Amino acid sequence: MRDDEKYCATKLEEYLTSLGFAVAFTDGSDPPDIEFTVGDGRWAVEHTKLFQYVDQSGKAESRSKIDAINLDIEDRVRKNTEGHRKSSWALVLHGLAKPDERRTIEKLATQSILADSIIPFSAFPSRLAELRNIPDSKGRLSVYSMLPPGSKVPKSNSYTSNIQATINYAVETIFQKKAPTLVQLTKYDKRVLLIESQYMFVNSRNLSLAAASNDSLRKGIDKIFLVSPDEVSEVI
Repeated sequence: MRDDEKYCATKLEEYLTSLGFAVAFTDGSDPPDIEFTVGDGRWAVEHTKLFQYVDQSGKAESRSKIDAINLDIEDRVRKNTEGHRKSSWALVLHGLAKPDERRTIEKLATQSILADSIIPFSAFPSRLAELRNIPDSKGRLSVYSMLPPGSKVPKSNSYTSNIQATINYAVETIFQKKAPTLVQLTKYDKRVLLIESQYMFVNSRNLSLAAASNDSLRKGIDKIFLVSPDEVSEVI
């Protein structure tokens, strides 16, 4: 059992115990990820994570993947300029650039910082990345991974600022992946989807609305629980 699966299973166990159930869980046979005993019933539990997705040139990418790739640039620029920064710098990355563009961003940002001049970076398209000089002697480097203005939810005309549209797409993606697995686990009393939030705006209410809008994809999922940083809740 992975650490994230165990963490969410423990949270669900604590939640169900607080409701008065006798609960225990063990590693599943993959599928399911986790097997729960709740009272006299056996639950098949599949763990998954809910991400924000964004359309990137017609392809759906999770925000977590975009941020992880962009922050790799930070690690390399920081390493290559450590001890040589005469002033402070902020590098803003808008969305996920292509691999060759990311290499150029890294190269030009490093050159600018080492030269203590914005000139090497100044010709790079600002729609992809911006480098800003902060005239002090602290030598700090801050890198921000952001979505570009006008970013949209995949397969939609909705902007990523539309929280419900964002969650609807994420739940659609989860149901398409997990429902075919759970529907086959007919020897269990309940087949459960345990969703770990990786999107700060998700709650049980908007997740319930998303589940309802994707009801045709839900076959095989008897219960849904949301694990957020603050609580565990059942999605109706």
